[in-house]
Amino acid sequence: MNKEVAVLLAVYYPNMTFLKQQLRSLNDQTYNKMRIYICDDSANEKEYASISKLVQQELTNKPYILFANAQNLGSTKTFERLTQLAQGDYVAYCDQDDIWETDKIEKQVITIEHTQSRLVYSHLRVINAQNDVISERFSEYNPRIEMVEGENLFSFFVRRNCVTGCSLLMDSAVAKQAMPFHSEYVHDHWLALHASLSGKITCIKESLVQYRLHGDNQIGSTRLYGVENIEDYVPNKLVKEYDKLSTLFDVLPLTPQQKEVLEAELKSIQARIDWFKKPSASTYRALKSFRKEDAQLAKFETVVRLLPKKWANKVIRKIKQ
Repeated sequence: MNKEVAVLLAVYYPNMTFLKQQLRSLNDQTYNKMRIYICDDSANEKEYASISKLVQQELTNKPYILFANAQNLGSTKTFERLTQLAQGDYVAYCDQDDIWETDKIEKQVITIEHTQSRLVYSHLRVINAQNDVISERFSEYNPRIEMVEGENLFSFFVRRNCVTGCSLLMDSAVAKQAMPFHSEYVHDHWLALHASLSGKITCIKESLVQYRLHGDNQIGSTRLYGVENIEDYVPNKLVKEYDKLSTLFDVLPLTPQQKEVLEAELKSIQARIDWFKKPSASTYRALKSFRKEDAQLAKFETVVRLLPKKWANKVIRKIKQ
């Protein structure tokens, strides 16, 4: 295997114990033809010095490039900058607090070469702050995750995401074509959406990353983001989703069929907005296609809208815990 892999690691005021474990897992990778690009997004000289010292101590087997942003850019823009600077045949994205299995990159390179995929990703083993295993698979821990693979997956990734950044490896040319990264998308969803435009996405049915859940990145903190009560649901979730998807016509090279998929999804979101604004037999019937696409979410939105406001808000708070 002569293909070079660029591992892209974005850090921002990391827990140094977690970062040390992540760096060691990179240093111990069985795949040797790889270079690690590390960008500190803190814009703090003291923090950068601490990170630099730890990187120098831990990355003894792998070449690396360490640099810092002059100002805080945020996760998505930092990963975009890393993608722009990366050199190599493939890119792999890395978080600051996980642990990679030592053969992660090797197995992913073998898989992407064998399957001729644009992107490969794996299952995740969920661990806590003490490295105790919470679940052998993230998809079991979070039932909303549906692991998909194959071709013609644009219709799936328009609606949702199953690719976690730390689990993916992809063709660097495809990743660079995805620049600039969309400001309203998390980088992994944007990359998966772009990869789904043509070609194949493959899921490795093995947990190649120990994905850490701790106080700063609990799943509940991302559920219904921006929604604190039932009044928030339309403006902060559905309207934002509609506006975000509407921009894709201008920023993605869509085929006529993909444009039809996007138009259908926008129509579905509008039907959901209409249901929340005025629940009736006619607005419920308009949700028929949405119920087929995502029965679980459709059931939630139907029920929560019909509940008294007090109880609907309790359900939302429960989900966000």
